[in-house]
Amino acid sequence: MIKKNIFFWCPFIDHVGTTTSSKNSILSLKKFGKKKFSITVINVFGEWDKYIDFLNQLDVNIINLNLKKNLPFLKNKGFFFSRLFYFKVFFLSFIPLFKILKNKKPDYLIISLITFLPLILNFFFSFKTKVIMRISGFPKLNFLRFYFWKLVLSRVEWIFSPTQITNELLKSKFKDFKNKFKLIRDPIFSYSDLFEIRKKNKNFTKENFYISAGRLTKQKNFSFLVKGVHEYNRINKKKINVIVIGDGEDKNKLINLTKTLKVEKYIKFVGFKKNVFKYFLNAKALICTSLWEDPGFVIIESGIANLPVISNSCKSGPVEIIKHEENGYLFSYNSINDFLKQLKNFENEDQKSINKKIINMKKFSRNFSIFKFYKNFIKYV
Repeated sequence: MIKKNIFFWCPFIDHVGTTTSSKNSILSLKKFGKKKFSITVINVFGEWDKYIDFLNQLDVNIINLNLKKNLPFLKNKGFFFSRLFYFKVFFLSFIPLFKILKNKKPDYLIISLITFLPLILNFFFSFKTKVIMRISGFPKLNFLRFYFWKLVLSRVEWIFSPTQITNELLKSKFKDFKNKFKLIRDPIFSYSDLFEIRKKNKNFTKENFYISAGRLTKQKNFSFLVKGVHEYNRINKKKINVIVIGDGEDKNKLINLTKTLKVEKYIKFVGFKKNVFKYFLNAKALICTSLWEDPGFVIIESGIANLPVISNSCKSGPVEIIKHEENGYLFSYNSINDFLKQLKNFENEDQKSINKKIINMKKFSRNFSIFKFYKNFIKYV
């Protein structure tokens, strides 16, 4: 059997959901399609350096563009600097990526993040490579992006959306290419990893704290969380405590807000943690206050860890994943009053009802396993 050569282009700056999705996609294709696929990762500016052992263990090929020395590292420096970084990646990577596609001739190039470069190359040059674009996060279709996609998607083989809502939205916006859009849910976990986590943390006990996790950015809306905890503890005798996992540019602003509202002893920012499941297994519930998620990795990770979820009814992911009163608690979009109501409902809920929601969430979360991703992926390659 001749293996199909699949190249990955995913130049991530931070450890975000797309990073996990890309890693698990590679793991999925190597684990279940070892005889079908040869995988190569394009390491643009050293973003994959910390995962070299992971890639080597899977026998994944690596092409290093070695652009790190020519690029300032602009982590957590805001919108303007991140866009400047993207443009530098574009210009410095243009010729190297062109040569890779021309000379290596992979069967497929899977792209996510800084996609305008491979999309432009794919549009203007007649490569034999078929491009698959993976949508990362809920897409903001501003004027420029809309018309750019309208131009270049004609040459793209498939566009994979992580949620049904996003898939239907894109189909309605780009009707000429609606047959190219496919719902392929992100591979967020593997059962073998889950069993290993359970084995290592078999003696966990539930403690009196909630958990919230994600990049400390505007999207994750942690200022809402701080205000909500302040209001809940102000009107209730029984106080709640929250541990926030993650780093980001809003960290100092959020810490100052906890001090202003005098809730710093109830909300602790513990930074990025590699093993979030250690916290998930001990927490009472997850609180997700995001303004948008697509799909919402932390919600699925909570689901497989048997952690109840209380979430903002934000775009795409949460409103698709969580069926209120069936597998979690949804509060009205950015409503402090409804947040307080759902938090109170959870606090007063009997354990039998909570367990039913946990079971239902776990059933839905199975759609995000690496095996499920593989079964869906091979339909189109």
